[in-house]
Amino acid sequence: MRIPALLTALLLSLPGAGGAETAIRDGHAIWYRIEGEASAEKPPILLLHGGMMNTDLAWSHLIPRLSADRAVIGIDQQGHGHTADRARPITLDTLRADTLAVLDARQIDKAHVIGFSLGGMQALDLAVNAPDRVASLTMISAGRDAQGFLPELAQMNRDPTHVPSSQLLPRLPTPRDFLDMRRGYQDQNPDGSGIMVPVAKKLGALLNSEWGFSDDQLAAIEVPAMVAIGDRDFIRPRPCRADRRNRAGRVADGAARHHPYADPASPRTARDAAGPDPAGRSRGLSVAPATRPRNHLMIVSGPIISVGSHVLRNGT
Repeated sequence: MRIPALLTALLLSLPGAGGAETAIRDGHAIWYRIEGEASAEKPPILLLHGGMMNTDLAWSHLIPRLSADRAVIGIDQQGHGHTADRARPITLDTLRADTLAVLDARQIDKAHVIGFSLGGMQALDLAVNAPDRVASLTMISAGRDAQGFLPELAQMNRDPTHVPSSQLLPRLPTPRDFLDMRRGYQDQNPDGSGIMVPVAKKLGALLNSEWGFSDDQLAAIEVPAMVAIGDRDFIRPRPCRADRRNRAGRVADGAARHHPYADPASPRTARDAAGPDPAGRSRGLSVAPATRPRNHLMIVSGPIISVGSHVLRNGT
């Protein structure tokens, strides 16, 4: 009897194992991880990972820092991490419903929502379609619609046989990234790594669908918002079509009226102000304010994750 008890203790000591639970929606188990102390005075942080990733892969090194003064929840979405796929498409509607099911299970009224890539799309969707559940919005590497992608990446989404150019290739996940994703499926997902291709096809169908948010929807967002875009990102800053009434929407489009990409010589574009990181890559940050002090676009020079804690703290 001592061996099972010892194994249980060891498993609970592994990164990501503590605080793991599931919520059920329509018979489907949605895995989530919760760390930190819940408090009525401090809404929790909700972390939404990118496509083909999982909570541990995307956020494990940030969760201990973010959970120092509040609860932090990371959700493995349909067909990702510990959450199995199911016989239905992956859509923003179903992802929202699953996410709200977790918040309901924890009796959480609202959270500071932080999303990366696909998770950024989800975060914006929550701010638009479930605004009463969002305390603040932080989007990392995400836009308002498919037009926000680099044109060649959009072409790859439509045609998986497209051979990426030498300009696009450095922006794509590396072989090490794909290996980490595969290991995540092997180690965590009930269906193993064999589910990767079906899930990737479902995500491709989502990205090629008519998803997106109108100027009026973006203008209606009232919570503090921030968008972070890497200088080697999939997402391109572009002029916003929304009017001056648009608050969060001005940055949710992927750009303020004047953003650091527009003028590399701008005083806002002090890309190297923070000096190089240990790998020799710039970690400077540039901030373009939007219409409210806490609504802004950040152009992050260097890997977003390397400055992730700074980005996330400023977003909440």
